[in-house]
Amino acid sequence: MMISPEGFYESELKGKDRDGILRVISRLKCEIAQLKHTMEHPDYGTEVIIHPSESTRLWCTRLYLERAKEALAEVGAPYEPTVAELRVIDFDANIGNISQITLGIGGFFSGHCTYTVRLDEQLHFWWRIC
Repeated sequence: MMISPEGFYESELKGKDRDGILRVISRLKCEIAQLKHTMEHPDYGTEVIIHPSESTRLWCTRLYLERAKEALAEVGAPYEPTVAELRVIDFDANIGNISQITLGIGGFFSGHCTYTVRLDEQLHFWWRIC
C-alpha cells in the first residue's frame, strides 16, 4: 500500500475524465465504509492485526479521497457532497454549541437509567436511576 496521495493520483487518477474520477471516489467511499465497519465490530482488536493496520489504511484512504476530490475539481467538475456528508459538515460546524447530552439506557425488563452530561467550563456528570 502506498501512502502518498500524489502517488495515488499518478497511478489511479491521472488522465481520467469526470466519470472515471467519480468511480474512483465511489470505490474509496466503499473502502472507507468497509474499514469503519471492521473497526467498529465488537471483536476488533482480538484478532491478529495485519500491516498496515485498518486505522492506517483508513487514514490513507481518506487522504486519497481528498486528492480525488481535488482531481475532480481540476477537470472542471467540483465535488458535490452527499446529503449525509452535508449533515456531517453541519454537525462539525456546530459541535461547539452542544451544552448537554442525555442518554437513556435500558428499559423493557431491566429498568431504565438516565445519564446526563453537562458541558461548560468543566465536565459535569449526573445519573438518575428510574
